[in-house]
Amino acid sequence: RSALMQNRHMAALQMFNEMHQDFPRDTRVAMGRALALQKVGQHEQALDAYEDILANDPKNLEALTNMLGILKVQNPSLALEKLTELRAAYPYNPDIAAQLGVAHAGLQSYAEALKFFDIADALRPGNGYVLFNRAVTMDRMGHEEQAASLYRVILRMAAEGALKEPVPLDAV
Repeated sequence: RSALMQNRHMAALQMFNEMHQDFPRDTRVAMGRALALQKVGQHEQALDAYEDILANDPKNLEALTNMLGILKVQNPSLALEKLTELRAAYPYNPDIAAQLGVAHAGLQSYAEALKFFDIADALRPGNGYVLFNRAVTMDRMGHEEQAASLYRVILRMAAEGALKEPVPLDAV
């Protein structure tokens, strides 16, 4: 998990693959492996890994949310539909709200995206992932000053070690 947090995704994948061989039923190892697969861009394998997790634990919210994160690239309208269903079942989950924001932004529904980023931020203030996606959305809307302000907040948080979520600082 430390390797994932440090954006050393290939190293994390190698470690999780090794652990998965020894502990194939450990959900924590399976989730780490699935997330590492997703981070290195092996989306089909990541989807399979998430499906394996959900076969054993159909209500695993992290697996569902991450799986839908991949689907929103492959089939945005299906992902939006499934995320909306998840949001109805888990209205106080900030990760689902953030994913809904990203899904709406991907469909260029920027006002809706910002609404869900606001919800996610209210549920878990100061989340770097939410701040980054809000900044990108503002950028796409042509609100450069607001986006630049958010980018500066993210960079300050990174310099202070306050970012708990992986954020693509190179993109910032």
